Amino acid sequence: MKLVYKFDPKSKYVVAVSFGPDSMALLNMLILDKVDVVVAHVNYHRRPESNFEEVSLRKFCEEHKIPIEVLDTNGLKPDKNFQAWARKIRYDFFKKVSDKYSAKGVLVAHQEDDVIETYIMQKQRGNVVKNWGIAEEIDIYGVHIIRPLLSFSKKMLQDYCDYNEVPYAIDSSNLENHYARNLIRHTIVENMSDLNREKIIQEIKDNQARNKQVEVIDYCSKTYFENLSDEDVVLLIANFIESRDEHVDISNSFVKEIRKAFLSDKSNVLIPLDDRFIIAKEYDDIYLIDNNDLNGYSIVIEKAGSYEDENFIIDFREGEDERNIKASSYPLTIKPVTIDDTYHINDYECSVRRLLIDWKVPLHLRVMWPGIYDKDGNLIYIPRYRKEFRDEHKSKFVIKFTK
Repeated sequence: MKLVYKFDPKSKYVVAVSFGPDSMALLNMLILDKVDVVVAHVNYHRRPESNFEEVSLRKFCEEHKIPIEVLDTNGLKPDKNFQAWARKIRYDFFKKVSDKYSAKGVLVAHQEDDVIETYIMQKQRGNVVKNWGIAEEIDIYGVHIIRPLLSFSKKMLQDYCDYNEVPYAIDSSNLENHYARNLIRHTIVENMSDLNREKIIQEIKDNQARNKQVEVIDYCSKTYFENLSDEDVVLLIANFIESRDEHVDISNSFVKEIRKAFLSDKSNVLIPLDDRFIIAKEYDDIYLIDNNDLNGYSIVIEKAGSYEDENFIIDFREGEDERNIKASSYPLTIKPVTIDDTYHINDYECSVRRLLIDWKVPLHLRVMWPGIYDKDGNLIYIPRYRKEFRDEHKSKFVIKFTK
């Protein structure tokens, strides 16, 4: 057995090792292939054998002159959902180790049985996801994950360890059926014939090929959205969220609720997908929103000049008077307007709240729509929002977050 993944001989990799047969087989193959690695191990202290596994792994690494980094979770308070908490701290740890060693990626020992188990769970839950089964490469929490063992079965890897006298320990918790994954493993996957395994692997590949046909977008028209199948709506959402290194389970039943809300007579509908992501209908537009993109800001412009950051491109070297800016207005502050502000247009005073409504500024943009304030804190300019609007000013004030 040999790894077919093409490693960069000039790069270092982090390899996640639990001391189970899968990860120990991976580590031994990497050693034989002379891949430059550092081992990352997490000791959760959840099982009596946890400390034995850590000590044994340290000894193995010492014998092979491989650096090892260990996260000891003693003193950390787990959340009620232990698995979700463990996953988060595990990947945070991988990120720190990866950064410390300037690693090209983190190698994880998921194998073919894991792929099949994950796929069955996805189908049972009725979810449509960006990645059916397990992807060979993916970014999670800012960590580039590489899984070089997906073509090997669990039995093949354990046989490899036995034949090559590679030490390992069996996780006793994996022998129980308390978790859904373990139940699927012991009652379905372990009893599959080779032919059935081949069929389900091909089914996963076919579904994944179809997924790749759905592009990653964060905006579409209401008509475009309504003409998508329920499955494609889920893929649209999953692609957007997973492009941000996150995952949210979206069921087909939830999609039907979204469709019903968007087909209502309401002009503005905001539906949270979780604490971070929102899908919104605003008039005839559908938006997918990442709350992390809606950062607050306050920019001080000391004098006429140019400025650029993640939100704006500004150039007030000429034509600034068209923005109601005078030399005496400086220093300027550019920050989100408040709905209680008032604004003068052609000697007529109106409320910012009314302006944002009349301009049909999308709800999620109203909380961060910029205004220019003079040195005394007076609102002197608000850029116009209109989808067909073309800025003819000599000065430049480009708002990036409006796309």
